[in-house]
Amino acid sequence: MKTLIRIAVISLLSLGLWGCSRFGAPRPEATPPPAEDIERLVSATGVVVPARWAGLGFQMSGRVERVMVEPGDQVEEGDLLIRLDSTDLEQAVSQAQAALATSQATLALTEAGARPEEMAAFEAQLAAAKAELARLLAGAQPEEIALAQAQLQQTTTDLAHAQNRYDKWQWVGDETEEQLRYQRDAAAAANAAAQAQLDLVMAEPSREEIAAAQAQVDQVQAQLDLLRAGARPEEVAVTQAQVAQAEVALAQAQSALEKTELKSPFTGTIGEIMVREGEMVNAAVPLLTLGDLDHLRVETTDLNEIDIPLVKVGQEVRITFDALSERAIQGRVTRIAPLASPEEGGTNYTVIIELEKQDPDLRWGMTAFVDILVER
Repeated sequence: MKTLIRIAVISLLSLGLWGCSRFGAPRPEATPPPAEDIERLVSATGVVVPARWAGLGFQMSGRVERVMVEPGDQVEEGDLLIRLDSTDLEQAVSQAQAALATSQATLALTEAGARPEEMAAFEAQLAAAKAELARLLAGAQPEEIALAQAQLQQTTTDLAHAQNRYDKWQWVGDETEEQLRYQRDAAAAANAAAQAQLDLVMAEPSREEIAAAQAQVDQVQAQLDLLRAGARPEEVAVTQAQVAQAEVALAQAQSALEKTELKSPFTGTIGEIMVREGEMVNAAVPLLTLGDLDHLRVETTDLNEIDIPLVKVGQEVRITFDALSERAIQGRVTRIAPLASPEEGGTNYTVIIELEKQDPDLRWGMTAFVDILVER
């Protein structure tokens, strides 16, 4: 028994000495990790968007006649997407075209001047007017007097013959009194006309007649001079201005007609369509979204103003997605919005992050979680 007690005491003393040596000795210091392994991150939520996208609408109000595309359609720049009813505007273009054609024709006539046929007609009128004036100034010619006298003598003879036959109608069995009276009256009228003609030839022209003949000559001469001179520069300028005004009106009508067609401003994919055929739409209201899905990027939505001073262009970013839980994509900060966007609960800044590679599984509108490496 004493031997067992002695062994136990020795064992306890040995354990005590070992414990003193184990816990009484100084402990070695922990080795810090390398400095390059210490990283400081700024985290935020973002959304996947195309680098180029737009909400498209019309510049004018109207009724939708046809929607040419559906969500997911690939379109090229210039492709027709939506068309408004354009009946009234097409009529306006037709009217403007007609007005322009009329003004152009008027300008052509003004610049061309009178035609040779018009010139010849006015020259003939002038010659006739001058001849009449010359006749009045020269007085009656011997030939005219002789002709008038001969006509008077002939009609006097005819009248005497007709009167004689009428006086003796009772002895003429082949004609009635009414026929003979008609012949006598006709001969008397012809004799009176011949006497008036002789009196006119023998009479001197009055000052009024000469003045009227001279005025007729002057009027025809002035018209002929205008035709020969052509249009005045002022007249040509007026018609040119009318043509220019008609051209502007046509351009405005065509521009309004073109605005009834909504075309793709760039190549991309139709995202969402917010209108149906037959609906009335207002100007400047987005009706569909278009984006270039070949180049997606991430834009932050809740990067707070407290963290934004740490973020710089060029910093590395690690991006994960709810929809792609086992996948991470590297990116880099390319732009920081200069103006904050106040949101509920704080003031945030949008940061644009370009992806190092385009993942085919990414979709426009996916939620992204970004860790921006702001310090290492």
